[in-house]
Parts: sequence; structure tokens; C-alpha cells
Amino acid sequence: MIQEVNHQQLTERIFKRERTVIFFYTPLCGTCKLANQMLDVALAVFPVPEKLDVISCNINQMPAAAKQWRVQSVPCLAFLDDGKMVKKLYSFRSVDYIYQEIKKFYK
Repeated sequence: MIQEVNHQQLTERIFKRERTVIFFYTPLCGTCKLANQMLDVALAVFPVPEKLDVISCNINQMPAAAKQWRVQSVPCLAFLDDGKMVKKLYSFRSVDYIYQEIKKFYK
């Protein structure tokens, strides 16, 4: 459901869609794996509209993006509107919390 992208694809995609949600992670982070599972469940419950793009990025391969958007730690769920960062979540409290945050962002 969540598509992994590289730096070039990230740059291209954030300007193709009005709104983008980016899941920043590192492969060896156990908390990131749990957060990814929670995000998968939240997205399965919430039908993702065509105008909302949900992607994931290995932050180890994208230090420039992490610096540009000031990602302080992982896991991080970043919400972009027209290519501009509007919100970052570092705490994945529950599936319902993630679902509600995505729902609020889309409205």
C-alpha cells in the first residue's frame, strides 16, 4: 500500500499531488517497523483518495531531504501540502491516532 521511493522519485512526486504523506524510517529501527505496520492498518481502514499520495523513504538514503524538512528522528510521518511541510508526527500512539491525523490532513 505504501510505495517506497528514492530521492529523485520523492522530488518528482511531491509536486505531482496536492497532498503527500511521507513515512521516514530506517531499516534497522524496530520502532519504525512497528510504526509502518500501524500505518498500513490505518491506511487499510481509511480509503486513500487519489489526491493524497502516501510514500515511504529510507532516511539513510536521503540525508538531504531529512535536512531540508528538518526530520529530527525516525519514525516520522510528514505531511506536505503543495510541497510544503505542514506537520510532522514522531509519536505513533495508536492506529486510530494515525488514522485520525491522516483524516484531518485530507479534509
